[in-house]
Amino acid sequence: MPALDPTRPVLGTMTFGDTVSAELAAEMLDVALAAGITHIDTANAYAAGLTEEILAGLLRGRRDQVTVATK
Repeated sequence: MPALDPTRPVLGTMTFGDTVSAELAAEMLDVALAAGITHIDTANAYAAGLTEEILAGLLRGRRDQVTVATK
């Protein structure tokens, strides 16, 4: 994985499992990856941990394509 470039966009996942359903989150992730976004920001406090659970499922089989920052 190349070094993180601070000028590149990041996919924030704060709304996954809250105001964004798992299905819409899947679409958002697919669009982000297709657009070349390879960094994802999340936290276990988002949606009481549901955001990370959704993201884990969505990244299964393609985890090597992204970097994930969690707080």
